[in-house]
Amino acid sequence: MAASQAELARIRLNEDLQYLYLPDPAESGGDETNLPKIGSAFFRAFKKVFWHSSTPIRPEVLNTRKDDDEKTTTITFNIEASSSEETLKSGKTCHRYLFETTGKFSFPRVKVKSGHQESVRIAWSLDAGIYYCMESKFKVGDLSLDPINSSWIDDYRGWNRDSSNDSIYDESVLNVPKMNQWNVEIAPDIATYTLPHFYSYSPGSAFPLFLVNSGVKITHELKVPTNVEEKLLRAQVTENGNDWVDVEYNDVKSLIEVGPQATPALLCDTFDISPEEGEENRKDEQIIIPIQRVIYFKTENTTPTGETSSLNVNTDIPVVACFIKGINTEAEKYNNHGNCTNMLDEFDPNCKSSITVCTCKYGIIEKFSYTHEEMRSDRMLGFFKSIPKRKGRYSHSFCMKSFDPGKLSGVVLDIEMKANICCKMGGKKKEIDRRSYIPNDKDPITGILERKKMKKEEEKIENKTVYYRTEANFLSHSDLFFTKNEKGNYDITCR
Repeated sequence: MAASQAELARIRLNEDLQYLYLPDPAESGGDETNLPKIGSAFFRAFKKVFWHSSTPIRPEVLNTRKDDDEKTTTITFNIEASSSEETLKSGKTCHRYLFETTGKFSFPRVKVKSGHQESVRIAWSLDAGIYYCMESKFKVGDLSLDPINSSWIDDYRGWNRDSSNDSIYDESVLNVPKMNQWNVEIAPDIATYTLPHFYSYSPGSAFPLFLVNSGVKITHELKVPTNVEEKLLRAQVTENGNDWVDVEYNDVKSLIEVGPQATPALLCDTFDISPEEGEENRKDEQIIIPIQRVIYFKTENTTPTGETSSLNVNTDIPVVACFIKGINTEAEKYNNHGNCTNMLDEFDPNCKSSITVCTCKYGIIEKFSYTHEEMRSDRMLGFFKSIPKRKGRYSHSFCMKSFDPGKLSGVVLDIEMKANICCKMGGKKKEIDRRSYIPNDKDPITGILERKKMKKEEEKIENKTVYYRTEANFLSHSDLFFTKNEKGNYDITCR
């Protein structure tokens, strides 16, 4: 008897059940050399298959449009459900699963203009490749199945990376000295990494493109900066060559040369199965695929040093794990993204995490409470593959293996009982100057620094408060339903 789709999903996701993929020795008639061949990773009825292969595809760009503020651009890619060119001898079209999407984000050459290289220097933000991708959506028709943003990409790569490949992880998002260290010229480069959508977590969560009705478009949308340097390039200026101060990019924009910027691209890893396997999959009236989705929360208002933020995080679906951070909003103004500390320079020995204590309360019940030191302890490795390198990241797992859809348990933070993430903002009070450009025809650097000299006594460094925005990503367990309708096609829902 063929395994049901639900049974097969459990087999795919649980290493302890992998032996069920093996053919029954009884089928060999006692001759082990006569055993039938093992099917592909997506095979549901254990029988011989004719052909399968891993087929990377490059989706074509359907359209590119600037958003209303013109600061961001949305690019829509078309994902083919199957390939008419890749056929078997029978001439039947192959059936395709999507299990990974890689983003390629190009950074242009940037250079300080001649005559200003002694007084201006530049560097890309830490994790520039991550913050290039502001939003990513996988869509079937008008249904957006799994929208993610740079905040989730940061959390996923921080808590779910293989520490033995740290250098590769850093290189993939351009978190390397040639991009992050101060200089007067930075060569062009490309960030290339997997976008953490649900279908990339496990083969059992791979998306069956061939089950989508032929008249429905499958697309992938990326939201990126229209001009990447305006969002991610940092700048500092000096009068004497020693005391460098951070300034907003627009203050020195006229002093920077920017090369051409290529359009981002996608590369989709797919798995093609035979028509026989595909038709076997289509026999069920309903197919259920277990997936994980991300729910994003953020505070509407910023929270100053010494106070506590409160974030309502109620959900009606099971939560597997949560990831929390306090973003330094002043640092963002200087294109210093992902900074969860009280200072612009995260490598300063006096730098502290933006959050001193993170607590989750469900009604009057305290679910967890952590300090920054507890977040950096090896106990976290019992729940996650790794601990983020950058400070100020908090997490909590409601199950043993947060990123394994096959071993899920979780909690439902029901709206009838108020659930909150409370973050105590700490760290020594520091001022991060708000400097704006003051035109100076003879010396633009003097014009920029003039703002610092004009500040009032009460705005000195020791008296200024830092403001933070609290963000939380909740990893949830959902099911993707393919339900056969009267026409024999599948309707797709997620719940």
